[in-house]
Amino acid sequence: MIEVTNITKKYGSFFALDDITLDIASNKVTAIVGENGSGKSTLLNIMGRLNNATSGSVLLDSKDINTYASLEYACKIATLKQANTINLRLRVIDLVGFGRYPHNQGRLNADDILIVEESLAFMQCLDLRDKFIDQLSGGQLQRVYIAMILAQDTDVMLLDEPLNNLDLKHAHELMELIRQLVDEHGKTVVIIMHDLNMVYRYVDNIIALKHGRLICDGAVDDVLNEHMLHEIYDMHFEIQKCETHTVAFIK
Repeated sequence: MIEVTNITKKYGSFFALDDITLDIASNKVTAIVGENGSGKSTLLNIMGRLNNATSGSVLLDSKDINTYASLEYACKIATLKQANTINLRLRVIDLVGFGRYPHNQGRLNADDILIVEESLAFMQCLDLRDKFIDQLSGGQLQRVYIAMILAQDTDVMLLDEPLNNLDLKHAHELMELIRQLVDEHGKTVVIIMHDLNMVYRYVDNIIALKHGRLICDGAVDDVLNEHMLHEIYDMHFEIQKCETHTVAFIK
């Protein structure tokens, strides 16, 4: 679905990304992992057309992403940035309604309202529909933002550290919902994550970056071993396979 070929991003002489080539599989959860400053957000933002590569190409459905009209692209890929600051006193229902803009340019009809409410219900925050966003906790607001891009109704969702501001319980609940989007609704999700045990539990494929370079990519169970974790993080890990999932411990 998404083909990244020889992507490089430079700031002066600094390589934020250095010749990255990889494919994003359809109908899978793909996690991007790596240390802070490894290029994770830069790569995600280039795929989402929020940043331009210095060189290389990204294809969506075999077509260069830069050749899509803006609204057409927004009907195909939705991106949730790491930092979202809206200094307006908006109700939740109105914020989530922004997700319908690529389809109707702000003129919501009855079908749009239904999609917005279904998105809120899926994210288990329909009860917040009439609250103002400045009344929400960080975890509630994160769910509402994801409901907004869910209302955008795209095949691909790019999520930059959506587990931030979530406690352990709500982080697991969110990952369960993401798995449901992929397994039952055919979505393709690319997500930046730091918690390796969440990766082992919920993710299909992995992309690992270090200093702007691709360290590995592939199925989690195939490539994310103790040797590779040491390569990524310069730390020693022990991996144990439990009855239902895999756990990584720092030695």
